Amino acid sequence: QEEFHVETVGELQKIPCPLLVSKFGDSPKPPGGLWVYQIAKGICLQPVKDQELAKSRGSGKDFLRSKFGALNDFEKIEKWLREIVSQVYELLVKDRERLGRIATNMTIMFREDGENQKTRSCSLRQPYSLDRMVSDLFHAVKKEYSTGRRPAIASMFVSASNFQDLPKG
Repeated sequence: QEEFHVETVGELQKIPCPLLVSKFGDSPKPPGGLWVYQIAKGICLQPVKDQELAKSRGSGKDFLRSKFGALNDFEKIEKWLREIVSQVYELLVKDRERLGRIATNMTIMFREDGENQKTRSCSLRQPYSLDRMVSDLFHAVKKEYSTGRRPAIASMFVSASNFQDLPKG
């Protein structure tokens, strides 16, 4: 940008290839001059690749950075867990419909302020049920506080993974 005084790709297109090659080298790979010249002209010689499917679907929230603060009772935990799980549930339904696959594992990660993250996993029972997903994960979180200790959850993240293709036919 500074050496050639360009601000846009249109301005970069006007720079002759030999000048870019002399500055950046003749490599057709980044950051070679030939590559810069080709990209500026809209030429990309990299092969087209199939898009890889996501290996997991997830959603979460950091409560300390929001107006809510740490979740300190089970009613709030269950409310926010339902909110987060509903986002994951929607993604899973779309995956099943569009991609013909289902997740078989759910994981919840949560952290209390100043504490290490806790991770709990469980099977994702089929067919998907939002209420059952919330219940299974809520049970896993509540189990952490079985000694009567009060929760103070600072962040929570839910993911679904271990996708399997639906049987054809």
